[in-house]
Amino acid sequence: IKPEPPLYPAEEIYGIFESDPARPYDTREIIARIVDGSRFDEYKSEYGMLKLKSDPTFDPGSAEVKPGAEAALQKLATIANGAEAAKFHIYAAGHTDDIPLKLPDTVAKHGSNWGLSLHRAGAVVKILATAGVEQRRLGAAGFSMYHPVAPNQPGRKGNPLNRRVELWIVPPDRLLTE
Repeated sequence: IKPEPPLYPAEEIYGIFESDPARPYDTREIIARIVDGSRFDEYKSEYGMLKLKSDPTFDPGSAEVKPGAEAALQKLATIANGAEAAKFHIYAAGHTDDIPLKLPDTVAKHGSNWGLSLHRAGAVVKILATAGVEQRRLGAAGFSMYHPVAPNQPGRKGNPLNRRVELWIVPPDRLLTE
């Protein structure tokens, strides 16, 4: 799989954070602290993307964010609410593995992996909005099982790495909609 080109060069995104010598912190350092020892699996600066760890974030078949992951999202909201970051948008992209939903309650709530992936992204957006990130800066999308980052096990046994939410930090001139 060939990597997609960056949505926005990291130097341009983070260059604005380094322009004010009176600022008491470096946003890149804060993001590094969020990633290090938190519920974020990784940060890809070339894409402006944070990836939440799969298993600690959601129970299988659930769109309810676990408390540890919610704390990491609160830290991200703190950064997103800062004056330097206020012009950027955050898109949550939900993903699932290839295990079909089976439990009647889960099917009733989500319908399919499409619905589950979208509901997971929506749950993350709701936490960010509740933490004060302006809703006009947020977006959610569900990708079901169709963009795996690791092979699913044969026989529809899935892979926890594919049960994830990615957060894309996007500048205003790169919006997905007008």
